Amino acid sequence: MHPRDLGPYALHMQRLIVLAAVCAAVCTTILSGPQLIPASASPSDLAQWVFYSPNLILPLCAGACALSAIIKAVTARRHTYMWTDTGWFILTRLYLACYLALIVACAILPAMHLGSPVPPVYVHAIASDTNPILALYPLAAISSIAVLRGRYTAAYLSVIAPLQIIAMMSANPDNKLLETSVGPLYFLLVAMANAGMLEWTLMIVRGLDQTRSNARNAERALAGERAQGRARARSNGLIHDYVLSALILACQRGIDNSEVRAAAHSALCALVPDPPSNGFMDAAQTRGAFEALVHPQQSRWKVTCHLPAQGWQIPAQVGTALVSATHEALNNVRLHAGSDTSDPTQPARCRVVVSAEADSIRVTITDTGQGFDLEHPTEGRHGVRRSIVNRMESVRGHATLVSQPGGGTCVTLEWHDPQSRRFRPRQAIRSAFAWRPHAGANDKDPSRTAWDSQVRAAAESRGARLLVLVGVVFHSYMVAIEFSHGAYSHRGPVILSLAIMAVAGTLLVAPWPDRVPPKLVTWGSAAVIGISNLLTLVPIRGASEWPGWSGWSAGASMFLAALLLLRQRMAEAVVGCVGLVAAVAAWAALSGRSPGLVFTFTIGHIIMFIFWFALVSWSGTATSAIERSLKAEEQARLERELQVSINSAMAVKLADVSVRVRGTLEALRDEEVTPEIVMEARLLEAELRDEIRAPFFTGTAVVEAARRARGRGVEVLLLDDRGNGDRGEDKENEARLRDLIVTRATTALDEAVAGRVVVRVCPAGRRWAATILTDAGLAVVEAEASTVEAGKGTLRM
Repeated sequence: MHPRDLGPYALHMQRLIVLAAVCAAVCTTILSGPQLIPASASPSDLAQWVFYSPNLILPLCAGACALSAIIKAVTARRHTYMWTDTGWFILTRLYLACYLALIVACAILPAMHLGSPVPPVYVHAIASDTNPILALYPLAAISSIAVLRGRYTAAYLSVIAPLQIIAMMSANPDNKLLETSVGPLYFLLVAMANAGMLEWTLMIVRGLDQTRSNARNAERALAGERAQGRARARSNGLIHDYVLSALILACQRGIDNSEVRAAAHSALCALVPDPPSNGFMDAAQTRGAFEALVHPQQSRWKVTCHLPAQGWQIPAQVGTALVSATHEALNNVRLHAGSDTSDPTQPARCRVVVSAEADSIRVTITDTGQGFDLEHPTEGRHGVRRSIVNRMESVRGHATLVSQPGGGTCVTLEWHDPQSRRFRPRQAIRSAFAWRPHAGANDKDPSRTAWDSQVRAAAESRGARLLVLVGVVFHSYMVAIEFSHGAYSHRGPVILSLAIMAVAGTLLVAPWPDRVPPKLVTWGSAAVIGISNLLTLVPIRGASEWPGWSGWSAGASMFLAALLLLRQRMAEAVVGCVGLVAAVAAWAALSGRSPGLVFTFTIGHIIMFIFWFALVSWSGTATSAIERSLKAEEQARLERELQVSINSAMAVKLADVSVRVRGTLEALRDEEVTPEIVMEARLLEAELRDEIRAPFFTGTAVVEAARRARGRGVEVLLLDDRGNGDRGEDKENEARLRDLIVTRATTALDEAVAGRVVVRVCPAGRRWAATILTDAGLAVVEAEASTVEAGKGTLRM
């Protein structure tokens, strides 16, 4: 699959796999590969160099491209396709073609001696005499997983094994097929194990990509709904704070005409959406916004701002919330403060103080009016909860209100930057007393927890069990071959070693509760690694420096270590690896072999263990880091989309309200206030308040019926208690129920000639869908399923 078609997790993981291939190429070249600089200018040496050099050069170039993409992804937080991804994709595929060409050349050109190009001095100085063509097999497995799908990887590796056997048989015709096939088959098993682990890892990350895509779509849909709700709340708040306040002032007796005109002018200005900003308000903008709240004619009102001189700013939405909440508090002072408590002949004084620090802002609105009882607010005192407290809570601020009858009122608005890292002594003291040793040490990122669980499940997969079965069969075949050669002085310990390894591998791939094997199984498997190697290595005959395939237990131990890593038993896996080195050291000491054999015999296995360890641990860390980065990136993108959606929805809402109220507001601002204008203001104020309190009826015939009823002097109250408005029904039945409620409410309003009409839409799950209370009695619209399906309702008096 081309990198441009991959999700962020799979793309990043395949980049890491390419880097792992680079490490494998370097290690293989150092340990068992030929020297890249030819010893002479002979055709044979030059041919070796030409055929072998791509096995190092191409992986290095591919790794450079992958590393460049990773660095850019981390620094720029861009987890998407880059042009360098195409570079490592093409170079890795080219390497696979070159490796296959090398195997074919070794098979058809035995005279070139390409099957064994390692100089003897190089062999004894560095590592084993393993054929470099075989040693490149795991590298090919890692590279193929990075650029091929699973079935193509299996086919590619399976084709190489017989070609290797042919190449080795062609290079030395005296070799027997059974003995010659041991090496290619063993490395095929190792390559399949590596490919299996990597393919399972990629399956997990592809699943994470799909899950993320589904979650992103769900979040997008939810964000759209939230944007509509936030836009409705913001537009309702704006209408409540400015338009309704102006209309209420027009209906109040004893209010000076200049106050009404100023409020109408402010409402008309508020109905025009603000131009887009950079998302912040600086000190000058904040000072201007607060000073504009006090009209010049209000001589007993004063605004004082203590703001930093330069470099200070707050988010625009926070500034808007503070200004709007202050405006509503001043409206309450204008409507309810009354006379000054110290001089009843004068209106109440009011002072607004705005003070700010580097990461916070505080606004206090204090008046010397009559005050009120906080537990029992007076009728008509609107906006304290909806437009002040809730508005500050919406931006993670808070508002406090202090008042008492005859003692004035003080409203305090505060906001602190949640991202600030400023040292706060109070928080430091609380944190110190709340600290507990190792608190939260076992807590993990949810994404990492999910990753670890799926990695543990890999050990219980069908592929893992098949590899264990094939491994037991193949190592049994290898032991039989070595028995036929008389490689061991005693067969019993070797058979016991094979048996306990088979039991340990079976237990590690068995299903366990929560995919976690018992400690007895994991620590027992770690002990088996050291014991089985000691049982196998000690009986080896001969004094040759290299044990050959008689030391099969070392390779088998790495399979057990890999299973322990998959089971997230890192400590047990490390102990098992140390046990392998200790067993080899003991064998070398007991048999009188060179101490350097401990290094040369174990280095390849240790490198493979480090690769698997890094794959299991670093991949989980990388997944968590990508998850956090993607979440932040997605959140920022959604916030931008939400802001655009909110602004658009608010513009539509305000345009609709502007068409309906502009004429009345302009009349209040420019003309003498007449009874006709006051009546129109009262009707408009009721309609707008209905839209805020009862959005269920917006755009229906109930709105016009309520206007007609109010014109006849009927008191109308519309309420919507549905919450989110979801009754859990299908859309067709919900539409029928809505039409039924609208019809009943319209009829009741048109029939009312005096008194009061209260229409209430009930919460979801109730037997009654709506109630209509008039002077004639109570009418109920039932929400029974059979009634709704029939398109009928029940009217009870």
